Amino acid sequence: MSVPNYTPRCEGPVTRRRLFDAMRLQKVDWAGGLDEVEFLKRIFDLDALESYDPRFSTAEGDIFQHRFNNLDWDDDWVFTDQRFGLSWLCR
Repeated sequence: MSVPNYTPRCEGPVTRRRLFDAMRLQKVDWAGGLDEVEFLKRIFDLDALESYDPRFSTAEGDIFQHRFNNLDWDDDWVFTDQRFGLSWLCR
């Protein structure tokens, strides 16, 4: 059995925007069963990323403070946070 030759492609901006909007409207839990910090730590070195909050030295402290303690970031914050480079999904 041969594996078909598959080349991934990036969908156009309209399709990406529709997918992103659908995820937001349906409140898709982008971190799955993990909390957001644990999920992101599997992909990114959060200790190497800067904090946007001067009270913390790394992204991990920043995220924990604003997503778990203050609850003042939107649920889809990760898609527009420049540290993770996912903003292209929203355009």
